[in-house]
Amino acid sequence: MIVLFFSTACKKEPLHVQYYDAPQEIEPYVIRFEMEAQKRGHNINIHKTSIIITYGDPIGSSVADCYMNTNLIIVDSLIWNTNGGDLERERVIFHELGHAFLKRPHLNDTLPNGEYKSMMLGGFSPMPQQNRFNYFDISPLTNRHGYYLDELFNSATDIPIWANG
Repeated sequence: MIVLFFSTACKKEPLHVQYYDAPQEIEPYVIRFEMEAQKRGHNINIHKTSIIITYGDPIGSSVADCYMNTNLIIVDSLIWNTNGGDLERERVIFHELGHAFLKRPHLNDTLPNGEYKSMMLGGFSPMPQQNRFNYFDISPLTNRHGYYLDELFNSATDIPIWANG
């Protein structure tokens, strides 16, 4: 009896290919998120991950959705291209990247003056009144924008003076 043994060479394919992809219009906000994270002591390099940001149809009335189990962020292109300016687009992308990279859930807590404590507010249908969340205030006296960025990267951020009213 003759027994033949055949040797085969197997290439091990990676189980998870890492690549990053985002539309060109969203890329500046990803870079800005990395820079703001670094200012606050977080070393986040989104470009070395497998996150995919794409245009599509988020669920319900959402502007965007983050699917952490698949590393996917879907942004509503109609809203992206017609509503809001630079800071509104920043807020949308930072919120979703907050889910993906900071593992932040929605937080609907309010400050003493009734404004929302975090840009991670969500899960609403319909969304709450804008005057309860002023991400666009960059005035030197109040600078809500700066506070909301600080709070995004550190949920234990102190309550600002302007919020005690």
